[in-house]
Amino acid sequence: MSNAITQFSEHPTLALSPSRATEGVKEVAQSDNPHRIKRTQPRAISTINVFDSLGGLPAFTRHDDEVRPAADATPLSIALNWIRLTRVELSDAAYSKLFSIATRSEGWRGPGSRALSSASLSVFLKFWSVVSQEAAEPQFALMPNGHLCAEWFKNDRRHLDLEFADDWMIYFGLLNGNGIWEGKETIENLAITLKATPSKPLLWTSK
Repeated sequence: MSNAITQFSEHPTLALSPSRATEGVKEVAQSDNPHRIKRTQPRAISTINVFDSLGGLPAFTRHDDEVRPAADATPLSIALNWIRLTRVELSDAAYSKLFSIATRSEGWRGPGSRALSSASLSVFLKFWSVVSQEAAEPQFALMPNGHLCAEWFKNDRRHLDLEFADDWMIYFGLLNGNGIWEGKETIENLAITLKATPSKPLLWTSK
């Protein structure tokens, strides 16, 4: 473990409460990993309607295995990360959830709360490109400071929370049975540490 990782005896403060997962997303073919899509065969154009708890969001289309938001409805954080988004393996449900989060405007949770930071989304996408072959897709949430958070939850005693900061660092909190670790690390060092953890927290799901 890195020197930045410190063990605590109390529950970490970096606890997330992700909003309800996006509903109404069209299912796609599964790869050998049920949490990812195998993007090998081009498909015809189809429209996927994205909804969140606040109502309908603009539709976007999938063409040649790429999700293309309507130009007049693309959130800035999505537009600035478009190339990165097309190069990582994420399910339609994950793309839809990120799009839903990205549509939240400044002040979405009261005065001072920020829209999704494009830099924070970039950090997640870089991290995901490093770990995706050994990870299940997480749940996503937006923090009031505009940072994207991801959670891998198995049960009340085993969950991993990551906050992707604008400075290309990741804040982490790992509750693993009776042990709690939290701190701040680089993308590369944290990826190495988490993949080497015997309990495999990046594969945790509640299912």
